[in-house]
Amino acid sequence: MTTGSPVALPGGLITLTINHTDADRVLMTVTSTVTDSQGNVSAPGSVNVTIDGGTVNVVSNPARVWTIVAATLNQTVLTATA
Repeated sequence: MTTGSPVALPGGLITLTINHTDADRVLMTVTSTVTDSQGNVSAPGSVNVTIDGGTVNVVSNPARVWTIVAATLNQTVLTATA
């Protein structure tokens, strides 16, 4: 876990980067078609999904609202106002 700066001025932006791993997290592609009541079938469509996406919770004192600005399978970047 790293912060963007060791000292944040009041009202300034704080950036928090958390590197993490989750052995059972899987990124996969799901492909499907849609069939209507008349039997018409759509072209296949696909979407990338993360199974067991996990959560990252941040508790700070004093309380701040943290916003996720980027997230991958191995890293989450959050910001808050100092």
